[in-house]
Amino acid sequence: MKRRPLKTRHEPSDREKCQKIDQAIAGFDAGNLAIIADRHNQLAMDFLDADDMDEVLDWVVVFLQEIKSAGPVECFVGRHAMRCTQHPGYGDLFLFPYHWDSPSLGERVYLKFGIRTEQGPDGTTYTYCHLDCHEDQA
Repeated sequence: MKRRPLKTRHEPSDREKCQKIDQAIAGFDAGNLAIIADRHNQLAMDFLDADDMDEVLDWVVVFLQEIKSAGPVECFVGRHAMRCTQHPGYGDLFLFPYHWDSPSLGERVYLKFGIRTEQGPDGTTYTYCHLDCHEDQA
């Protein structure tokens, strides 16, 4: 039987754009978070003048709240979420891009993330997050 190719793009509904922000905030609040996008970590640290990834994650929580306040639908970039292709085993993860004028930083910020939650063997809920955060280039 011939396999259908994976969709590389997904056009999320307005409701899904909002739900992703809420899901990310809940994942950070739960504290069981694993960042899988190590190639973007230094870029985010440099942009935010952060000493480590814990400081970056503190900023990301602030940014998610800012997006939620500004309106996730209005902040969403383009029409599509793109499939994560950089991490084996995460091919079902779609990346959601947002940009907005950050009151906390006083400049326009771009944040792209994908998030999924699953149960670990010990019953703990883990949230896996792909993260890309930098100055908006648009």
